[in-house]
Amino acid sequence: MTSWPYAERVQRRRTNAVRGALLSLLITAPLPASALNGHLSIRYWDYRLEGGTTDTERLDFQRDLSARTDDRIGLALWLRPSPAWLPELGYRRSPLDVSGQQTRQTGLQIGDLTLLPQTREALVDADLDNHSLTARYTITMSPAISLLPGLTLRQIDGVVRIRDGDDIAVDDERIDEWFPQLHLALRWQPQPALALHLTGEWIEASGRLADGFEAAVRWSPAEGPVAIEAGWAQQRYRFSAGDDRVRARFAGPFAGLGLAW
Repeated sequence: MTSWPYAERVQRRRTNAVRGALLSLLITAPLPASALNGHLSIRYWDYRLEGGTTDTERLDFQRDLSARTDDRIGLALWLRPSPAWLPELGYRRSPLDVSGQQTRQTGLQIGDLTLLPQTREALVDADLDNHSLTARYTITMSPAISLLPGLTLRQIDGVVRIRDGDDIAVDDERIDEWFPQLHLALRWQPQPALALHLTGEWIEASGRLADGFEAAVRWSPAEGPVAIEAGWAQQRYRFSAGDDRVRARFAGPFAGLGLAW
């Protein structure tokens, strides 16, 4: 793995500029307040990482690295303009933070005999952010059911740090992957205070994959602006980072609070 500080700074500035411009457009759209409805939610996602990475050898995230996940608080903001010709816009962010270690036995190998055996540990720490911007339209199927097709632009951004045993040097691998995805959601609201949301997203091209599925139940006590949310979510990725080929699956239950206006 090789670090290119100048190229990374330029790429990071460009990424932040694109993200900032899109968020500014999302939040400051010139619409009267009465014509703009929205929903903001904060959730805790108890996800587990499965899969592996392959370079000269394949490492399983659980079996070989004992991967542990951290930083599970995410947020989502959806804005729904009243004019029917304008799409519903959404921004979502969830951290994908993983740490683990690999223990290896080394020494001088003579046939089946190992002389001067040593135990070495490689420490891995991945600090990633999962950002997505979505534009979708609402198709009313019945008074209680709506279909929402659209497009999502997703970015996996962050750094994977690897330190070999007691070595002071840290090997950094920059991750900056973009995935344009097809988006489809189903909203079923049998009661004003109760709604079920099913969401799927997918893209697969040139050996790269990014897909996800989410099922959520939202309940608004007394039909007020505050909602309680719970459900289950899965995200899968396949891409190359440097010389490594990564296959990852994040999945688990979530719960949170939402505010509608």
